[in-house]
Amino acid sequence: MSRYYFARDYAYNVFRVAEKDALVIAQYDPEFFPLVYYQDVEHERPDLVIVNPLLLMRSWYIGVLKNRHPDLVAASAKEAAEFLRALEPFEKKQAYDGIYIQTKFDALLNSFIDGELRLRGYEVPSAKIDFPARYMKRRIWSLLLMRGNQLEAAGQKANADRFFEEDARLRE
Repeated sequence: MSRYYFARDYAYNVFRVAEKDALVIAQYDPEFFPLVYYQDVEHERPDLVIVNPLLLMRSWYIGVLKNRHPDLVAASAKEAAEFLRALEPFEKKQAYDGIYIQTKFDALLNSFIDGELRLRGYEVPSAKIDFPARYMKRRIWSLLLMRGNQLEAAGQKANADRFFEEDARLRE
């Protein structure tokens, strides 16, 4: 596999388009681990905050984020504390309310991303849209719509419209 460059190229492409100090959400292992490897081992783009929402569902990962990105966790201290309290019974194998945990998780993740909507670089008209690009566009569309719907349901129409407008722009 000495000529397998997909992970490296993926990481460098993300690093190339990410603005300084951007929050990068990488949920699945093929998205997350190349970014962390090149950031930690090759010392590329230490300014980026890379968050894995699947790992965020565990208290130990919030500790990792607190060590790596203290400003991120400090800015969401209230949401982090509420989520950790909600998660505690689950991690201790006690009775827990999964819907309540999910609600607090959503609040924490949303506190990380609110105001960090940065999706430039996904439209390259001359580029062939291959499977990874189609996958990422569909994923982004679904995240934008989900966040817009959450904000609209919470009575935050102006904030919701930002997400709906970005979704419409990407679908053009």
